[in-house]
Amino acid sequence: MRYFVELGGLHPNHRVLDAGCGIGIMAARLSSFLNAQGSYDGFDIVRAGIRWAGAHHAALPEFSL
Repeated sequence: MRYFVELGGLHPNHRVLDAGCGIGIMAARLSSFLNAQGSYDGFDIVRAGIRWAGAHHAALPEFSL
């Protein structure tokens, strides 16, 4: 997260697109970082990983896997 915030300028109200999100490692980290104005969209070609991530990391309504 430090790299995304310090180098990328990520703020809690930003919208994040995670290409190749796998099992949602970034989704897990961002769930406590993004606020109600922020959002997360992740996609991956491995459907099993997406199903697992959706079941375990999509805690916020602004999260889409």
